[in-house]
Amino acid sequence: MSVATSKAAGVPFVVACSPPRGNSINPAVAYALTLAKADAILPTKKAGRYSGGLNVGKFIKTLTYQRLTPDANRKIGAVASRISRVEGMEGHARSADIRLRKYFPNEQYDFEVYRQKHY
Repeated sequence: MSVATSKAAGVPFVVACSPPRGNSINPAVAYALTLAKADAILPTKKAGRYSGGLNVGKFIKTLTYQRLTPDANRKIGAVASRISRVEGMEGHARSADIRLRKYFPNEQYDFEVYRQKHY
């Protein structure tokens, strides 16, 4: 959203970013942003060279999810339980144990860390 459009939409505080020209922001850019009523103008310090600049992805939280087949869930749950115990994360291990017992109640699992069978 541009500065002028933001102000027209009622955004209370608008910050504009501009790449520097030398040690300061280009005077023409600063003047244009001032006319458009930007509340603050920040230099990007050449961050656009390696970050690709600002986009909507910088302001939203990206969520992902995975879908597992029952067989994959059985294998990953058993491995996650063991790895978590070896790494000292007992809470994570117990979570995996509970999931295995809930979804596969008729199977026996050896949750001991040091003598594991392969599933």
